[in-house]
Order: sequence, then C-alpha cells, then structure tokens
Amino acid sequence: LLPSIAQPGKVEVLGELEPLVSLEQLFKFHLDSKSALQRMAAALVVSEWALAQPDCHCPASIKSSLLHGVEESLYFDELAQLFTSMQSECQALVSSLTAIGCDTSTLHNGVYTIEQANALASSQYTDLLTDVHPAVTQNADMMRSQLLVTITQVSSEFQLHTLRVQSVLASALVSLKSLPAKLNPIIRPLMETTKREENTQLQEYAVCSLTRLLVQCVERSPCPNPKILKNLCTFISSNSQTTPQVSNHTPGTNVTSSNDSTNDAPAASGDIILTLTNQTKMTSSNSRRGIVFRKQTSADSTVSDASSTLEPVSGARTDLSTDHETQKLINIQCKGGELAIRTIAEQLKSYLFKQLPALYDIMCSHLSNIHSVTEQSLNEKQMQDLVNSLRIIEVIFPSIDSSLHDQVTSLLPRLLICLSHTNHAVRHMASRCLAVMGKVIPDQIISYVLENVLPMVGDSASLVKRLGAIETLYSILQILKLILIKIY
Repeated sequence: LLPSIAQPGKVEVLGELEPLVSLEQLFKFHLDSKSALQRMAAALVVSEWALAQPDCHCPASIKSSLLHGVEESLYFDELAQLFTSMQSECQALVSSLTAIGCDTSTLHNGVYTIEQANALASSQYTDLLTDVHPAVTQNADMMRSQLLVTITQVSSEFQLHTLRVQSVLASALVSLKSLPAKLNPIIRPLMETTKREENTQLQEYAVCSLTRLLVQCVERSPCPNPKILKNLCTFISSNSQTTPQVSNHTPGTNVTSSNDSTNDAPAASGDIILTLTNQTKMTSSNSRRGIVFRKQTSADSTVSDASSTLEPVSGARTDLSTDHETQKLINIQCKGGELAIRTIAEQLKSYLFKQLPALYDIMCSHLSNIHSVTEQSLNEKQMQDLVNSLRIIEVIFPSIDSSLHDQVTSLLPRLLICLSHTNHAVRHMASRCLAVMGKVIPDQIISYVLENVLPMVGDSASLVKRLGAIETLYSILQILKLILIKIY
C-alpha cells in the first residue's frame, strides 16, 4: 500500500495534506511514543516499505526518529506496573528504616531508577544497619528481599524491551540504507538479538538485517565485516555440546606402532572415538535422571525415607535447573550464529567468498595450514581454532552455492590428515565435516572416502588412523542412510 500512496506531491482532495506528509506525522507519533510495541510496529512497517520499494521517499524526519530511538534507553509504558511496584517498595523500605531509627535523610528522595533502587537495597541498606541490632530489622529485611526480586524483574524486562526496540529500529535503518557514520548503534542491537533473543521471528528478522548490513559495508572503510563474522562464528563454537573441546585431550597419547602393548585398546583420552564417548555419556546421564526419579517416588513410603532422599533430590533439582538455564542461553547463542551464517551464505550465493573473504579465512585458513599429523606442530589453542573452523565448515557447507564447493573440497587432503590427528576432537570434527559434505555432494565424497578413508580401517600400524576412519564411516552412515542405497 505504501509504495502506491506515498508519492511526493500526490493530493487527492484540494486542501488536504499530501499522503506522504500524513504518513510522516503518523510514523513520527508512534516512533516518538513511550510504548515499545508502538515503536516496534512503526519501525517494522517502515522497514518493509523500504524493502518493497528500494527508492522509497521516506522523509528525513522519520530516519532521524529511527536513529534517535536506536540510541535511546527509556522506561517504556509496558513496564509501568512493575516500575510503580518498585517505587512503592523503595518508599516502604525507607519508611521501615526510619521507623527503626536509621538516619534516612541522605537517601534519594524522588523517583528511583533501577540503579538507585539497587543501591538502596544493597550498599546503602548495609551501611544504615551497621549499628542496628538484628532483632529489630526483620521487617526491613523482608522488604529488602522483596525489593531485590522486583528490581531483578524490572531490570530483566527493561533490557528485553530496550533490546527488541533498538533491534527493530536498527533493522529499519538498514533497510532504508541510512547508516550513520558510527555503526556501533546499529551493529550492537542486531548482534545482541542474534545472540540472546528467544523469539524465533525476531531473531530471524535481526539475522536478515545483519546480512543486508554486511552487504552494504563491503566497500566501507574501515569495514566492520571481519569482526562481525568472527563474533558470529564464536557464537557457533560456544556450545561444547556441538563443538568439542581439545582441552579434554591428554597429551602424549599418540599410538602409532602395532607392537605397542597399549595399541590393543584405547586407554587415554586421545585414543578414543568421541562419537561413542558422547553416546555413552548420554546413556549414563539418562540413567542418573532415572535414579533421581525413583528416589522421589520411593520417598512416599515412610517419613524417615523422605528425610534421607528429598534433600539430595532437591539439590539435584537446583543444579539441573541452573545447568539447564545456562545451557539454554548457550543454545540460543549457538542457534543465532548458525542461522546468521547460513542466511549469509544463502543470500550472497556465488558472491559469498568474494564479498566476504574474511569468512573463507575463518573457515579454511587453519585447515590449510595442516601439513602433518604430528601433534607437536599445534599447541592447544591452535588445535581448538582448527576444531572451531571445522565446525563452521560443517554448518555452512549445506548452504553455500554449488559454484563454491570446489573451493572447500580442495581441502579434502587436509581433512584426511585431520582424521589421523592424535587429538580426538580434531578427528571427530573432520569426520562430521566429511559426512555433511557427503550429504550435499555424495558422489564425490563417497568416492573419496572409499579410496582414501576405508583403507585406513585396516592400518595396523596406527591406532589413531583406524579410530578416525571408523568414526568417519559411522558419521557418513548416520547422516546419509538411504542416500547410500540409492547411489549404490
């Protein structure tokens, strides 16, 4: 609708405002309001308008409101109820402190910000009660505890609404191609939304805007693209459940001689198949959760049984809850990074490595430097960088344009070397990369594996080669399945 009505000089009825002027007033009213939803709705419409009509005549005042809003932090109307509760609890705490004889004349008098309320409930509260007997502070302690809970809620909602509003406003500016001289106010909310946003639609919207931003900044100097891409790849590598850590490897466990007595069974962390280890851990973890559950049900039998079983179960619940929340944040961050990298590859197609050479360097530079299987040639950091880069290849390869496949598959000999590496994490990621490549270009990869990887299974002189080959074959079978039957 907007492209058809927002034409300069178009007036339907004599004496009425031009549609573009009316739209300008409407958008400015919502963009300058104190409602987060109004700002987001207006910015989304402007963003979609710019995408539908690249040469849209968006008024400068709207762009100015967008730019001002993306750098502004305020207490939105949506926080009114929580904010009012925080004010009431601050005043109640001050009154309680006054009632027990504390000198509250130096405390803030007026509307409390989150920072001021937090100071009241922490450092100022402690200082005022230094000489007060604990017996008379019970009521004040209860009020303080409640205030701290409210402050946490207000702070969380404030950060959530601020980030969402700033991200959508930044997206609108990117769609309008109206970037400021300093890009940090645009990049920061888009990156934070990619990293933290639980709402999938908002996360995807930020990722698409980030992709457009990268394209617009290709010729910019200084160019922010290498740093943005590096951070996105760091998001992907942050999840230890999908990116193994080389620090779990015990140095000096390379086994190359068939005459070595330790060659019969892998006894050290370097001489394992990580896929098998992960499956064993998962089975063990499920078993432990089952034991905790059985303890809960058996606790109903007697009071004595309950006292002996409920406490450890409660502790287990607390630990599981904390671990779950931490892992949830890591998963969101990793998912955002993967979504961003794939979207970038799909949008830029055959121009991906030409417009974003930094991405190719992140993917392939560490792998290109692999020339031997000797662990001594790489320190722990270099090995982890290699594992991280292999993880990026695994994520992005299914999304890159077919014309770019040769640039990545040219490194297959390096992947073969990684399969013989003494670190289990390097072997594991190399096997996963080959499996993903095999799903995209099965004819080429399966032929390569049959010629170069399968013979390694029978290499009696090197345990690590056999381990790498077995894990690769397993990974390929798991990911290809019926495709192999169709090919052969």
